[in-house]
Amino acid sequence: MGRKRTDHCRIGCVEELKIDPQKLMDVLGLEPLEIGGHCAEVWAASSAAAVSSLLLQQGEEITWHRADALRIWHHQGGAPVTVNMSLFGNSQTQVSLGIDVAAGQRPYVVIPVGAWTRVVATAPTLLGVTSCPGRRLADCQVAYAGWEPGYKKDDTGQ
Repeated sequence: MGRKRTDHCRIGCVEELKIDPQKLMDVLGLEPLEIGGHCAEVWAASSAAAVSSLLLQQGEEITWHRADALRIWHHQGGAPVTVNMSLFGNSQTQVSLGIDVAAGQRPYVVIPVGAWTRVVATAPTLLGVTSCPGRRLADCQVAYAGWEPGYKKDDTGQ
């Protein structure tokens, strides 16, 4: 017999952060990240894999970037975020990362090696990121200001 799930019973997640974002940064040791948000590396197994915690506050975003590692973004609490992904820089797809699967959200999204990624938050959100092979979130190529998939300049803005 399984448990009956109700709308207010979510599996391991919260719909809003029940803690002040500054306190969360202090408790988890989150530091500003060059590409946006606040981050702490939680675990690394030499070069095999790494896990990071990431806090995005209202209106914050992780700017367009790409990594030489497969990344899995996990929603851990707070509001859903929009993950934009572009495999070749020509077009993009969007995934709503959150806990309301019935509304089309996904609790995680897999970003292939080399795919351009941008993450936008509308309210405070706690995310987890697993990288294989192990890379810090800051170990990535950042797109130049104003770049969007389909833009005709090369990756360096030329």
